[in-house]
Amino acid sequence: MRSIAAVLVAVGVSLGLGCQADWLAGPCNSNEDLVYKDNAMVPQDGVNYIAQDPSAFLNCETFLCLSTNGSKPYCTQRCVTDTECKNGNEIGMECKVVTQFGPLACRMPAHEHCPEGADPEALCCEKEAGTNAVVEPASYCAAKDGEVPHDPKALTAGGGTEG
Repeated sequence: MRSIAAVLVAVGVSLGLGCQADWLAGPCNSNEDLVYKDNAMVPQDGVNYIAQDPSAFLNCETFLCLSTNGSKPYCTQRCVTDTECKNGNEIGMECKVVTQFGPLACRMPAHEHCPEGADPEALCCEKEAGTNAVVEPASYCAAKDGEVPHDPKALTAGGGTEG
């Protein structure tokens, strides 16, 4: 009976059950030029940016990279609860909605939610009539304020960089 329990524990560990993600909250890529390419991930004070790019965010298991309130971009993942945001980088994270724009803003983007005349390949979020709010917003693991260092390249509220 002990050998069966040992095998089950070993299987659970090998499948990653209960393990922390070492890549979560880590840098999206060691090559900053790839992270900042096309100005998609240039951090800005007071703004959250999230992007998914398998060719640029190589350190992220989900290829999702997030910058919150001018922070250095870091790896993230979709979540439902804070417990899914535990990481091996000792960075406090919480599961929350980080954007109301673009296909990453909702749980199930689909072409039928796009405005008439949109690119046939586009995916869009369903929005509430009148408020234009996303109907089923997606949540991501986001660093608590001050947990990820501020990016010295971040744009300030006036649009320039600090320093």
